Amino acid sequence: MWKFLKIFWIFIVLYHILVTIIVYGIFWWNYAELPTLLRDWTWIIFFLTIFFVYNKHRKEYFEKRKYPRIALIIMLVFGISISLFKWKSLFDIFVWIKYGFFYMIIFLTASFIWFVNREKIKKIKNIDIIWKTLIWIVLTWFIWQWAKLIRPDFFMHIWYGPLNDFFFGQNPPIYYLTWYQWTLRRQWLFAGPNNYWYFLVAFLPVILLFFKNLNKKIKYWFIWLWVVAILLTLSRTAILWWAFVFILLNINWIRKNKIKTWIAILIWIALILALSFLKWSSTLNHIIAKFSSINYVVNNPWWLGLGTAWPAIHHNGTILPENYFIQIMLDIWTIWFILWAGVWFFILAIHKRIKYFWGKSENLKYNIIYQLWKYMDIWRLCLIFMWLFLHVFEDSMVNYLFFWFYGIISWYLTKHKV
Repeated sequence: MWKFLKIFWIFIVLYHILVTIIVYGIFWWNYAELPTLLRDWTWIIFFLTIFFVYNKHRKEYFEKRKYPRIALIIMLVFGISISLFKWKSLFDIFVWIKYGFFYMIIFLTASFIWFVNREKIKKIKNIDIIWKTLIWIVLTWFIWQWAKLIRPDFFMHIWYGPLNDFFFGQNPPIYYLTWYQWTLRRQWLFAGPNNYWYFLVAFLPVILLFFKNLNKKIKYWFIWLWVVAILLTLSRTAILWWAFVFILLNINWIRKNKIKTWIAILIWIALILALSFLKWSSTLNHIIAKFSSINYVVNNPWWLGLGTAWPAIHHNGTILPENYFIQIMLDIWTIWFILWAGVWFFILAIHKRIKYFWGKSENLKYNIIYQLWKYMDIWRLCLIFMWLFLHVFEDSMVNYLFFWFYGIISWYLTKHKV
């Protein structure tokens, strides 16, 4: 099982490079869906294999987790039924599952995989692949970006497009462009700059955890390299949530250093305001999109059907809400929203019990995994607030990298008492 997960992890990390080579270089955009289908069906088939082969704890899992499972099934059946009633096509429904819901499927299937096979997992060192890959991604990213600046013609020969924003059906651009005189936004392995900072901020707590006991010079050098990578995405939301992550991780330091904390807060506010004014047209469009989407909800007090809102707008969708909660309400409105919240309520109740039990555990092996889980859980707290500002689940690659591992260690910790 671990061998497959390692190979799959590496495949996901290299996903957009493989897409560029296969879709643009070999098939010239004729089979654009193949890589996505291969990735998603590989995961689903692996899950089904685990489901049927490892049946020792299957019954126990479903007995303990029946409430989120029931809420999940009701939500899916209700959403699909209403969408068909609204004459939404199966394609629209699949688009919604991929962009609006698949992250939850990844999380729940990953949770099942380790729960039913937990006795087979003995070596904690297997988690080393996580932080080693994260370091490799950021270090290679800087080399790759400099190569793009120095030799852009080379990248155009390996199926990248010119400087531009990405448009569906066209080759991935060498760089993304924004604001005054087309400033470059970095993205490297990912579908775009927003997906890249989503990855960087999500895994920032994990990097800080693994670097705790390293040499001070190495630790600070790499952490600042990571932060510079976040800044170079030129994203206001990235800067905001980078600050939020540091606040959650350094509450004790903040209480003791109030003056330094206020200076840091003022710097962060200045950075966000500067980016907001320099990217004023983008800022204005975000504000307008949110209020326009609220009007859509008010004027359509029941539902519009799955695949209506962003990022389905790349296909048949019509509305760009710039707010994940509004996106949910636009697709199925309040009833689906309540069901969606219900699934997370049951998951969070289990997480609360994990903290209660493992926070007191003296078992070193489980404490290592618990510490990792606790640091990853910081991103879940960030997402609750981030959903107010941005749609963040359009990139399945980042969702796989984060949610399958988060799901696995979350439910591994449910062994025995939880």
